Amino acid sequence: MGSLGIRRVEFVTIYSKNLTAAKRFYVDALEFPLMREVANEFFQINVAGVPVCIDFDETATQHNNIGILVDDLDVTLSALRNKGLVAHSGSNPASTEKWVTVEDPDGNEVIFLTRKDIQ
Repeated sequence: MGSLGIRRVEFVTIYSKNLTAAKRFYVDALEFPLMREVANEFFQINVAGVPVCIDFDETATQHNNIGILVDDLDVTLSALRNKGLVAHSGSNPASTEKWVTVEDPDGNEVIFLTRKDIQ
């Protein structure tokens, strides 16, 4: 893949001040498969084939985003609300995007989106 010899994304990292709360959010509520875990250090989940590492950092102040393309935004929104999660909707008519967001316990945003140009 180009001159850098890239094969694939190995993982993406986001940071959490509370791994227990983060794991409840990502694994229990959102049902992302747990790939591996080192207690009190990190856990790794699978988000649509991309490994995402949730690392412990008690000083984390930056917020991260994960964007996930979904088939039916209404179905996703209903499922999130059925899990008791607070979801916020938005749209951008210029780009034909619609989205729903939820925040993890650290304020990191998971964005579920759909676009008319992607079927």
